[in-house]
Amino acid sequence: MFVFIYIGLFLLTMITASDFGKIPRGERRMFVAIVLSLPFLAVRILYSILSQFSNSKTFNMMNPQIWARVLMAVIEEFVVVILFTIVGLTIPRFSGDMARTGMQQASRGSSPDSGTAFQTYRAQQGQQAYQGQQAYEGRQGYQGYQGADPELGSGRPGYAPV
Repeated sequence: MFVFIYIGLFLLTMITASDFGKIPRGERRMFVAIVLSLPFLAVRILYSILSQFSNSKTFNMMNPQIWARVLMAVIEEFVVVILFTIVGLTIPRFSGDMARTGMQQASRGSSPDSGTAFQTYRAQQGQQAYQGQQAYEGRQGYQGYQGADPELGSGRPGYAPV
């Protein structure tokens, strides 16, 4: 099962490699970490396969040779964990840094689509605000009229029945 998952990961990494230039600058470290971890994961999976299906005393599951286990399993796990920990601690946070940077680039029009996308976004926000204000005023008017006494008016200041 792990072999199939590794093959899938390898294929996805190769497909992503063709679009490396499109990866945001701060996130390229993550892709590099994945590429660097692939050989270590392959050795670790190879050790697991050999310990399960080999008749060799070196990879015996009940009494393995310690040097084989250290060189083919433990060190690989340490390297991969340390690699991703370092990348995880150095990659910029998405919510603050990346979002602000993206909006600033869009407002400057750094690419042909980004300025248009920013203007479209602002227009949609304005339209939603306008519709929200209309709905709010409509609810206020309806509530005021519903509780109004025809003789006394609606109870809203400045409103007189016609």
